[in-house]
Amino acid sequence: MAKPNWKKIKQEYITSEIGMRPLAEKHGVSFNTLKKHAIPEQWALAREQYQLTVAKKAVKKYNERATKEATSTADEATLLLEGATLAINWIIRRLESDEISDWREVEGLIRAMNGAKALTKIKMGLDNEEQMARIASLKKQTEVADREPMQIEFVNAGGEEE
Repeated sequence: MAKPNWKKIKQEYITSEIGMRPLAEKHGVSFNTLKKHAIPEQWALAREQYQLTVAKKAVKKYNERATKEATSTADEATLLLEGATLAINWIIRRLESDEISDWREVEGLIRAMNGAKALTKIKMGLDNEEQMARIASLKKQTEVADREPMQIEFVNAGGEEE
């Protein structure tokens, strides 16, 4: 029978949700033998720390993505406003050169631009509110996780949980 790879077994315990008994069965070692490695090496504490690190990285990644998306929305709005500015300048030039004979042309264009502007404001406001709510929720979850004491389960050599 091959010698167990304790480094691999420990890594699997720390980075997964598998319990010690199923882990022992999976790797063909006795539960008590696995405990003799897990307890002095503090696998449970290492698992808690790993899970907290993963959670913090996920929050950080989400916040970075949310910031990037908010920036993207702001960039889109800027492009729309630049387009509106160009259209207004085009209208002014046509008015100054007497190329526009019918004001209905101008009114229709202005209505369309105002509609686009209003929709952009609504979209930006909703996107911003949604992102802020998500960020606040994730910050609250992280703060709670940071305040909560880590629970470590110790198992004595007799196999009974304390």
